[in-house]
Amino acid sequence: MRAMILKTHPVTRRDLLTLAFILFVAAFMRLENQGGVAHFRYDQGILSTPALDLVTGRGAPLVGPPAVAGIPYPPMLTYAFAVPYAITDSPLGVSVLIALWNVVGVGLLWLLGHRYFGPLVGAAAGLAYAVAPAAVQQSIYIWNPNIHTPLVLIAFLLALHGFVEGRRWAQLFALPVLVIAAQLHYATWTLLAPLVWLVWVGRRHINWP
Repeated sequence: MRAMILKTHPVTRRDLLTLAFILFVAAFMRLENQGGVAHFRYDQGILSTPALDLVTGRGAPLVGPPAVAGIPYPPMLTYAFAVPYAITDSPLGVSVLIALWNVVGVGLLWLLGHRYFGPLVGAAAGLAYAVAPAAVQQSIYIWNPNIHTPLVLIAFLLALHGFVEGRRWAQLFALPVLVIAAQLHYATWTLLAPLVWLVWVGRRHINWP
């Protein structure tokens, strides 16, 4: 397994054309009829209100909205949604920005699959993520699980690049990015174990200072 991960695959012009097609499909699936599929209900309200308060200067929260179990999220969740609300105060506009952020996520999954498992795996994974109904539905409206997936992919790309390939600059950011993603949705903590495994696999490359 280690040898398979260490074998990386360069990106050719043909691969870039494949990526462009996958991103076009992902964007079309997420933005076509955006107004008909995005919705604004209770969950969207409790996520949007503190973010708008932060953007308009009405207050900076010390905790985020409550999770299903009643445990509040860290305030990082509010700050994350404040970014798109700083661009537009329209919930529909924020939904569009979230959809575009998840198009970036499709590209990140393609990159992970392509670089470490080959062009065919990258194309298959990227296209499946671009068109899967559940993936599309969970990436087009205001909800915290809909914004954390690209960050998770960034964290694992950094871990592979840093600890397995030995790029020291990437080692510095892998765990912090995953921790940020975990503050957006607590389920992300379940992915700490595979990230620690990657650190273990690449322990000889760790720059301890």
